[in-house]
Amino acid sequence: MPLCSAIFPVKALTKAVLEVMRVVVISDNEKFREWLREIFKEIRDFPEEKFERFIDASIRYILSVREDVSIEIIEKEGKEILSGRSEAIMSVAEKLRNEGRLEGQQEERKKFVEIILKNLNKKFGEDLTDELKEKIQKADEKTIDYIGENLLDITLEQLKEALK
Repeated sequence: MPLCSAIFPVKALTKAVLEVMRVVVISDNEKFREWLREIFKEIRDFPEEKFERFIDASIRYILSVREDVSIEIIEKEGKEILSGRSEAIMSVAEKLRNEGRLEGQQEERKKFVEIILKNLNKKFGEDLTDELKEKIQKADEKTIDYIGENLLDITLEQLKEALK
């Protein structure tokens, strides 16, 4: 019986979800890819909305469970099987890459702020109050850049002024 029969919403989707849950525990990479291709064959006729939601959730799940699987592997297998519908995988891949970039940028900023705080603490000691530290942590990028660029020369008064 085809996957997209009249009982699609329950049976086909449930089967596909269970297959994804089963495929993530396959340790042999070639078998994993083989099962992934089979799942893609089963879902290629899903209605657009269900297809995109399933692809998004499945890819996120697989990548959260399997450290040895990359979005590129999933994209490669999907392009081959899904042909005209593989843009959904590429869309998820792009979202994940952007999220990764954003997380990376946020992590970089956090580290930069920590370095600034350490150095200001060495420079000003107890004069660098918890209130000032909090303002630095909440400061916008322009202010953080200004403080970082002037770290060696900035006075406590200039720091307070920049944080207003």
